[in-house]
Amino acid sequence: MSSVGDLAAIMEYRQERIDSQNRKIIILYTICLLSIVYFIYELFSLYARSSNPKDYIDNLLNYWYSMIINRGE
Repeated sequence: MSSVGDLAAIMEYRQERIDSQNRKIIILYTICLLSIVYFIYELFSLYARSSNPKDYIDNLLNYWYSMIINRGE
């Protein structure tokens, strides 16, 4: 039969694992949120640079195509 000290050690270990998993989830959500904010920033900056708002979608698609396919070259 386990002693109280062993049970306390097991519970502490489990809590550390839960804390570690929560930290990883928070970091992942933070990265996702920052990516969304950056995407919105790029949308507005492209709109501001667009000489003709009708070409806005075209400019946006061309920009992201160059960033993804050509890796910004």
